Amino acid sequence: MRAYEAAVTTTWYGGHTLAKQGAALHQELVRYAILAPSSHNTQCWKFALEDQAITILPDLLRRCPAVDPDDHHVFVSLGCAAENLNQAALAHGLKADVGFDNAQEAVRIALAPTSEEITSLFNAIPARQCTRGDYDGKPLSNEELRLLERAGTSKAVRMLVLTEQVAMERVLDYVVQANTAQMADSAFVKELKTWIRFNAPDAVRTRDGLFSVASGNPAIPTWLGNVEVGLVRPQFAAGLTRGISLMLRAGSPRCIDWRVATQAGIAYTLGVFIIAFAVGTIRVTLIAPRFGSLLAVLLEAPIILAVSWRVSRWCNRRFSVNREPRTRAMMGAVAFTVLMMLELGVSVLIFGETFGHYFAKYALPPGFIGLAMQVCFAFIPWIQCHVRET
Repeated sequence: MRAYEAAVTTTWYGGHTLAKQGAALHQELVRYAILAPSSHNTQCWKFALEDQAITILPDLLRRCPAVDPDDHHVFVSLGCAAENLNQAALAHGLKADVGFDNAQEAVRIALAPTSEEITSLFNAIPARQCTRGDYDGKPLSNEELRLLERAGTSKAVRMLVLTEQVAMERVLDYVVQANTAQMADSAFVKELKTWIRFNAPDAVRTRDGLFSVASGNPAIPTWLGNVEVGLVRPQFAAGLTRGISLMLRAGSPRCIDWRVATQAGIAYTLGVFIIAFAVGTIRVTLIAPRFGSLLAVLLEAPIILAVSWRVSRWCNRRFSVNREPRTRAMMGAVAFTVLMMLELGVSVLIFGETFGHYFAKYALPPGFIGLAMQVCFAFIPWIQCHVRET
């Protein structure tokens, strides 16, 4: 364990080092950034260092498709790393201008000289813990509980702090049930095995993943852990004697996120429409004259549906669309409405069709198949919230 304790000390030490400059300073900022949380401690990020900027990119080789099928946690982790880097930069006399690069799907942080400021958030970075053990064994005061509740509350989310034993035991029952369900999922267990570090040498060697001792389990040989992981159960009870906090959506827990659904629906439509317009041009000019309109539409259909699936998935991730079915259904409804308006506008304003001619096309086989594709297009976001993607 000495090697492990030494690795912890060199990784989690705090304080700022203004003596460092240039590349050495940027590497120090990256060290603070990687202390951010990530699912299974995968550390799913890569850093590109420039003279006056640092880019944080997702490392999709470290994604967890079983527990995080839409990569939501991956991109949340990028935000956490960016906030750590922002606080560390300020403590080292640099102002961080954080932006999202849509082309790279990455966070780009421009750095410029400013006055040094050591914030309480910067001091908290090396003190953060994410285990199921005691933090320091001391109960939180009422004032600390109040501050915790206030920090976790916004217009969209409110924090509920439970301190009564009966309420905590009720939550514990749900936690145990959820954990049992997860451990019964073979895909989850298989993925979890790849990130558990069953002993200190493994934890030191990889410097990522979940050290089994942190969840209250003993250190064991890796080969034995790979066999017995399905029997390992995290220890929950000890942490619930002092209090639990729950993050709840404001209002109904199943309310539709109208703003996000609308934005994602419009983006989904535009992305698919641009590609479909190009494919449709090829269909009309090259394929239909040679093989007929019906066969041309049948050949086009699987291409457009595959494109729709990928674009919808990208929009879900880009706009952080939750997996609540009604939000996804709203996204599809917005997308369908915008798509029909675009198609009608292009047909009437660009190609000079009448309204009657436009709607009459749907009575013919090619038009009917096209309409069926549009309906499938609308249902894809809803279907994806019910499908585990790998």
